[in-house]
Formats: sequence, C-alpha cells, structure tokens
Amino acid sequence: MSNGRIDAYIHKTVQFQFSGISLKIALSQSLFSSFEIDRGSRLLLKCVAGNVPLENLKSVLDMGCGVGVLGLSLKRRCPRLELTLSDRDALALAFAGFNAEMNGLEAHISARLGFRDLSGPFDLIVSNLPAKAGQPVLEHFIAEGYRHLSNRGIFAFVLVRPLRSLAEQVLEKLALDTLHSEHTGNHSVFLIQEGSGPADPEAGSSETACALAPYIRGKHDFQHLGLGWQLDTVFNLPDFDTLSYETRVTLDLFEKIEPVEEQRILFWNPGQGHLPLYLLQKARFQCSLAGRDLLQLAVSGHNVTQAGFQLVEAVHTALLADVAGNYQGLVVCPDLDPGVPWPETILEQCAALVTEKGSLIIVSKSSRIQRLKRNRSFHLVRDKKIKGYRGLLFVKVQ
Repeated sequence: MSNGRIDAYIHKTVQFQFSGISLKIALSQSLFSSFEIDRGSRLLLKCVAGNVPLENLKSVLDMGCGVGVLGLSLKRRCPRLELTLSDRDALALAFAGFNAEMNGLEAHISARLGFRDLSGPFDLIVSNLPAKAGQPVLEHFIAEGYRHLSNRGIFAFVLVRPLRSLAEQVLEKLALDTLHSEHTGNHSVFLIQEGSGPADPEAGSSETACALAPYIRGKHDFQHLGLGWQLDTVFNLPDFDTLSYETRVTLDLFEKIEPVEEQRILFWNPGQGHLPLYLLQKARFQCSLAGRDLLQLAVSGHNVTQAGFQLVEAVHTALLADVAGNYQGLVVCPDLDPGVPWPETILEQCAALVTEKGSLIIVSKSSRIQRLKRNRSFHLVRDKKIKGYRGLLFVKVQ
C-alpha cells in the first residue's frame, strides 16, 4: 500500500511524547484509537520506562501493533533496538510502516496471526490486547508471549480493566509471576519476566498445529435455501452461530449464479467462510480469498479445505485496488472492514478485476449501497433487500 493511497485513510496526525522524545503518529478511523493515543498504550509505556532497563535491550516485538505507537516509541527512545511490528490487519501494518518512515525509524513489518512461526526470542514484547479477546485467545497470547522471550526477557501487556481478573486467572493457571502490575480505572498493565515460572504446556499453540486453535469457538451446521454446510467459527467475527442479514442477502443473490469448475471467483472479506462454502456446493470452481484481516482469510481457508475443496489463493492486502487478477466472479462485503470509506471508484476497481460477462455482487447496509455511483461497465441484474441490508448483482457488459 503506497503512501499516496494511505493518505485517504489518515484521520489525523498527532504529536506523541514519550520519555523525553517526540513522535508524529498518523491515525485512522478504520483502526483502533482513531482520535488520540489511547490511555492504555500510554500506561503501558510508562510502566515499561519505569521498570525495564531499556538500555540493555537488543530486540523488541510489538505484537498487534496497530499504527505502531508502542514499538516506535521504544525505537525512538533506543534507536539501536531491532524492532518487529506484527499485526493480522494489513491496513494496520501499512500505517505502522508509514509512521516508521515518517519518523525516520527502521522496523521489520510482519503480517502474522498471533505468534505462529515468529522468529525470536525477544528481550521485550509489548502488546495492547484487544478488549474482545476471549479466555482461550488471552491465554494463548500470554503463554506464547512468554515462550518467545529471551533469557530474562520481559512481556508487557495492557488490557481493559474488566479483563483484569481474567488475566490474573490466566497468569495463575500458567504459573507465571508478575514482575510489575499497575491498574487505573480503565486499564491494567502486567509485566512478566522469563524465568518467573513454567508456562502450562497444554496452553497456547502447543496443543495443536493449527494456528486457529485458540480462536475457534465451535463447529456449527448452517442451511439456506435447501443447501447445507458445516464450518468452524471463531471469536471476533460475525456469523459464528447464525447467519446475519448481510450474509442472507448475499446467499439469496447466489441463486442467480451457476458457477462452473474452470471459473475463478474471488471473495473480498470472506468472514467465517459461509459464502465460498455455500457456492462451492454448486460447483468446484477456483476459489480465491482476499482481504485485510488474516483471521478471516485463515478461518475461511480452513473451512474451505476442511470441506474437501481446493483454495487457489489467499491474498492479504489492505485495499481491493491492490488485488491483481482476472475473475469470472467477485463477491465484495465491505462492511467487514469497519470504518473504511468506500472510494467513489469502487465499481471501477471491481471492473478491473472482473472479466467480460463476469458477475459482481456487492452487499452492505442500504445507506452505503445507495451512495454507489453506477458504472457503465456493469449491468444491474438483481437488487435484493433484507432488514436494512441491500445487495446488488451485476454482470460486466464491456
């Protein structure tokens, strides 16, 4: 994602002070903490500065880095640090890289779902854990963070105050002692040092080779218009036990599509994998996935292959405009990119990906669909509405 393209997603640029140094940080409405540097990150950096000998550190990992506030602050404070910024969100990584460049800092940018296949160890790992993390995900992160520490390395994480007791339960289960903790009315910070105790060998990714293990909440059966499918669903994504109105609109539009095996169909923001699995019941077409969230790509790809179908590709990228290829079908669900503005050229972007006589489905809230500008490359075949959601099925005519 080029700097020119990222400009459209910058909500504001703020000055941030840490330990006597100053940084400029670009923020986005599409990412966490879009108006200012959040108080949890400020508290975590304060605790690290007061309890970690920064001058002795050689390597730092910012896990779930977002726009890069934690890692870049530490890098500016200690320029010789080897910094790794890791996140599952391609847009977050684009902003983290942009902010690093804007401040003249070097960092390794790593697209990753959790700690799987991550090199290390690290002298310091910092993380602002997501508020929606369930206990399996939280336990996985703490256990894996501990495992990726160097000798006497420190894992420092912050979470919202309601998760404090859950974090304390996880630390007790893993037999890890807290080097330092600090609590405010909104946040809790914990610092754990390598050597403080054994991490439970049954926790984290060691229980299975599947990177999705800590995210999966259960296996469910689904049915729509006479077709049934089964898939594993994960935390932090919709449609985990029932089909949303958005998904139902899309499936209704699929009734007008009859794929064949040689066709290439791309799903942008595939969610849990309902859409490709449903359509694959009709024909074993060449299935491709793309989107900014590695969790969506991972769980959808997992469900497609678990059902016995072949996945051609999974493209992790922040923007639909960065996808290259020629597809006979394109399914776009932009509402799974919360806060991302629709470019006026979205139909032009889709037209660049769809072959002549190929189909395009766009499904979103009715208010967003209403703002779509018609494109002469597409002919509207069907318009479907359910409970505030609206889907359009187009065919490319030229």
